[in-house]
Amino acid sequence: MCGIGDGPFVEPVHSIFKCAASGRAYDPHNNKYIGAIRDRAEGRDPACVEIGPSYFEWKAAKPMTDLDEASAIVKFYDVEEDWL
Repeated sequence: MCGIGDGPFVEPVHSIFKCAASGRAYDPHNNKYIGAIRDRAEGRDPACVEIGPSYFEWKAAKPMTDLDEASAIVKFYDVEEDWL
C-alpha cells in the first residue's frame, strides 16, 4: 500500500501511474509517478498527487490493534468530538 500523511491520519493512494506527457520537455510531471487520493464521490474526480521515490520504500508499521490503552491514538478517539 502506498499512503501519504503522517501520524494517525494517512490517506491511501490508488490508481498510481507513471506520467508520459506528449510535450515531455515542457511538462513538469513527465516521467514522475502520479496517484489519486480519496474517492469519486458525488460526481467529483479524486485529487491527484505526485509521489516521490521515498513513497515506494517499505516501512514498518504497528497495527492499531496492537496499541495499548495509553497510546495517543486511543486517547484521541476517547474524545467524542474527535470521532470521524
